[in-house]
Amino acid sequence: MSNHEQSFENEDPATLWERILKYKLAILSIGFLFIGSILIILGEERVGYVGRDIGIALVIAGTVGLSVEYAARKEAERVLRYIAKDSIEKHAWPKLREISESIQGYGFRASEGVEKVLSMSQNVESQVHEINHLLINNNLRTLGVKQMHINRSPDLLEYIQQAPPGSTIKLLAISLNRLIAEDAGNVLRQKLKEGCTVQVLVMDPESPYVRVRALEEMDKPEATETEIEQFMQAFVEKVRNRDSLFRNWAKNLPVQLQSRIEISHYDAPANCFLVDNTLTMLVGFYLRSFVGEECPHIELEIREGGAYLSFRRHFEFLWKNPVLVERRKESIAVEVERRRPEITSDLSPEVTH
Repeated sequence: MSNHEQSFENEDPATLWERILKYKLAILSIGFLFIGSILIILGEERVGYVGRDIGIALVIAGTVGLSVEYAARKEAERVLRYIAKDSIEKHAWPKLREISESIQGYGFRASEGVEKVLSMSQNVESQVHEINHLLINNNLRTLGVKQMHINRSPDLLEYIQQAPPGSTIKLLAISLNRLIAEDAGNVLRQKLKEGCTVQVLVMDPESPYVRVRALEEMDKPEATETEIEQFMQAFVEKVRNRDSLFRNWAKNLPVQLQSRIEISHYDAPANCFLVDNTLTMLVGFYLRSFVGEECPHIELEIREGGAYLSFRRHFEFLWKNPVLVERRKESIAVEVERRRPEITSDLSPEVTH
């Protein structure tokens, strides 16, 4: 038995009776047509002249009934569409105009979008869908979401260059290898000359969390235990070298510029990448089986009530609360060993086919 038949059998008798009453004229008309057609087919010999005439009358009555039913429903549909459209224009439109005027200061004219929607189609359902889509986009803009990127395609140097003179630039990452390049050094030096303060926060190369992140990034199902250990060692060495290179670059700056660049370490799991120039913030996420540059990034406008504030508080917490590695090595070592089987448990030759 089909689902439709089961639902029909389980339907409340009261609901079924309401449906019959709703379509009573159509049902009676079809019945008249059916009975009248049978009487006409039987002919005069079986039902006589009176039966035949009754059959003709029933067919005519059934045809008229169906015509009236169709015309009445089309007229009702037209009236309902007119009422719905009139309600949107008289009630919803003024409210949307009021909302639009209150948010025009954020550079988004909702009234123009709604006006375009209302002029595009007379279909009420389509208008409501477009209006909902419009308001969702506006909510994202209110939170400061400017754009999303599939990876770290925007160059962080662009955000550094956009920082106003005298502002504080915040950089958060595992290791900012992009800052080692010569063009990056020139950009940073210029911003320091403009009176900017640069706060660089990277993962402590000696933190056990560096090895944890190495395990998270590794994407080699066929790797052996030895290969995994070698990968982690290489990852740690890479973080250590980048940290050393950037610190040496900072030490070679003129004395008056050295005081404006601050470098600190954090000893915590890698959660997000961040560039904050006081006007715009670029935020990336460190996901498992992905290199940081390949993870999605969000560009946020720094405005009152915006989503950027949560990420800035995250940076400030790590900046003001460095954790000594010596106090955590023993506990984090347990975490490293706990996560290692998550990658290696399915890699042994015994279970690999």
